[in-house]
Amino acid sequence: NYQAVLTGEDFLGAVPRTVIFVVVVVVAILVLGLVLALTLKEQLAGVRIGRFLIFFAWLFPPVVTGAVWRYILNGTEDGLANYVLLNLNLIQEPIGFLVNPTVSMGVLAFLTVWTGLPFVTLVLISSLQGVSQELYEAALLDGASPPQRFWAVTRPAIWPAFAMLAILEAIYVYKVFDLILIMTGGGPGTSTATVPFLAYMSAYGENDFGQAA
Repeated sequence: NYQAVLTGEDFLGAVPRTVIFVVVVVVAILVLGLVLALTLKEQLAGVRIGRFLIFFAWLFPPVVTGAVWRYILNGTEDGLANYVLLNLNLIQEPIGFLVNPTVSMGVLAFLTVWTGLPFVTLVLISSLQGVSQELYEAALLDGASPPQRFWAVTRPAIWPAFAMLAILEAIYVYKVFDLILIMTGGGPGTSTATVPFLAYMSAYGENDFGQAA
């Protein structure tokens, strides 16, 4: 079983695909989450609405998110995205968003960021609000620019939370299963299957629990 798995084309293709997927998505989630947290940390009316919208997006399970986006990105004229693009005369025929392997992986990456971003943003907002304003005032009196204040004050204060989030998100992204199952089923072929999803396909698709383990 070990030899069959480690020399199989599906596994050899899934390993680099999984690594790239995890790295790209985790970096995107952390960077976007930090930007949103810095934007939404203030106690303002408009900011409160933004926080609510982020939290609201977090309420939907990945299964629901995947089902909605699968309808939107349907590769026929019935798909919402294709319907809009066709009626605006931006395309001449429907686009198969979930048929092209490269586009499909991009869609999965986008949706994984979509589902993981609210948690990271809310944790970082909480961490940013714990930074003493006196430190910012002292840095401002010393003539520090905004980037310098971020590097000298904000970065050390939020680093423990940021590092923890990086680990948690890497685990979360690596284990993404429901979005792949609903959106592409690992296809076309196995072109969007990550290592955990490939194990599922081996166990329940091919009844080969030995290789799946």
